[in-house]
Amino acid sequence: MKKHNPHDQFFIQTFTDENNMRVFLKNTLPPELIELIDLNIIEYETDTHIDPALHKNVTDLVVKTLANSGMPVDIYFLFEHKSVYDDNILFQILRYMVTIWEKDLKEGKSPRIIIPFIFYHGKKKWEMKKLSEMLTA
Repeated sequence: MKKHNPHDQFFIQTFTDENNMRVFLKNTLPPELIELIDLNIIEYETDTHIDPALHKNVTDLVVKTLANSGMPVDIYFLFEHKSVYDDNILFQILRYMVTIWEKDLKEGKSPRIIIPFIFYHGKKKWEMKKLSEMLTA
């Protein structure tokens, strides 16, 4: 997995540790979703799924696990780091997600579950707008 900058290196090193990923998911995802996932099984896929033109701006990490039903599930965790406030981050994330889903469909696969995470470490207070607010403004 290519490492782009110190922030990417930090996230890759942190989240490719199975125990760190397990703790992060348990403390971040809604309890209803946690109940459906077998967090005792954490596997990483090393292939990148994002278009090379987009990949320079995003760290992608694919975690494979099983649903409690025993059915395989691919959950794609999309990590985006921002050090500068960005009013249009939702459009950027949506563009990444559509690119990933289009690739899945082109390969004859069902679109995978994508759960994006935005990590912001800038100085200005982050005020996340809902997509519906951005479309009606």
